Amino acid sequence: MAAKKVALGQARIPLTERRRRKKMRFAGVIACLIGICVLGVYVSMYFSWIRIHAVAFDGNARVTTLRLQTLFNTETSGRYWFGIPRDNAAFVPLSRIHDRITSIPLIASATVARSSLTSLTVHVVERAPAALWCSSGDCYLMDSGGYIYSVVYPDMEVEHFRRYGGGVASAPVGSVYLDGQFKILYDFVALVEQSTARSITSVDIDGEDVSLVLSTGGMIRFVLGDIDVSLAKTMGSVLTSSKFDTTKTLDYADFRFIPRVVVKYKE
Repeated sequence: MAAKKVALGQARIPLTERRRRKKMRFAGVIACLIGICVLGVYVSMYFSWIRIHAVAFDGNARVTTLRLQTLFNTETSGRYWFGIPRDNAAFVPLSRIHDRITSIPLIASATVARSSLTSLTVHVVERAPAALWCSSGDCYLMDSGGYIYSVVYPDMEVEHFRRYGGGVASAPVGSVYLDGQFKILYDFVALVEQSTARSITSVDIDGEDVSLVLSTGGMIRFVLGDIDVSLAKTMGSVLTSSKFDTTKTLDYADFRFIPRVVVKYKE
């Protein structure tokens, strides 16, 4: 009987050990379930019903749909470093698609939105020309913010656009005229036209010196930093004054040394 009791004592597992083993089995089951769930979610990432199948573009005219589609395909092809496909509806890189599309100089802005679980809509706004930037006979389109974004299209009529020169330190396309101060100059030129009753065909900038070329011949000179409503009024009063000799052809009217104004006529 004593030997039997010893054998039974040896076979008995302590309560703490039984609890530990129970917890380990439970943890193993939970780990397996989590693993199965993670694997299921990962595999589901490749299901067609949760991947982007279609994208619609609108608002583009000069920028071809093929070009936009190519950029879109570049950003949605392949996989992330952890294996998830980039065209998965939950992980599609909307911000990168937006940035790539707006990197095209002709596009002013873009909106990338979901139209359904597996489709997107990309609306773009193309830049509209407000003037031309010209140098050495080559002209480029410039929008109202002074952003130079394209060469002049072969089929485009540009005679009605005013030409601007200078004011750009680097290659024209992608540059901003006058470092963003174009609108101030643009509005001032319109004010000068109104006050002097003369049409201005082009604007040339050399450093701080600005020359406005008149359609009737001659030019008006002033300093860029002197742009002000009062300067435009002074120009108007000089060029519409009774002292201004309309029988002669104007060479230039120089307002760079205000209050002294130099008016020179062609010989």
